Amino acid sequence: MSRLEVRRVMVVTDPYLSGSEAVATACRALREAGLDAVLFDEARVEPTDRSIQAAIDFASEGRFDGYVAVGGGSSIDTAKAAKPLRHVPRGAPGIRQRAGRALRGPSPAS
Repeated sequence: MSRLEVRRVMVVTDPYLSGSEAVATACRALREAGLDAVLFDEARVEPTDRSIQAAIDFASEGRFDGYVAVGGGSSIDTAKAAKPLRHVPRGAPGIRQRAGRALRGPSPAS
């Protein structure tokens, strides 16, 4: 990530994995690489408008330039939505449609 000039990373996971070794390892590795890793552990299974908005708000306030998801598809989807939508004004109409378009990116399965 440092080659991409990333300095501040939003680490996205869910409340169940928040205290896990996987999350601790990811955060530690980022910090050892000299990056500011900040944990967002509010990803929800089957993300809702509310949970996506919480991630967008967190991303906007945190001014992140890198995103790492630890966990399953919901964490990945939340991270993928938080980045492009952080510039959309809060409460803008059609947040679900915008999130849907943001979530249709390439995945390991595609």
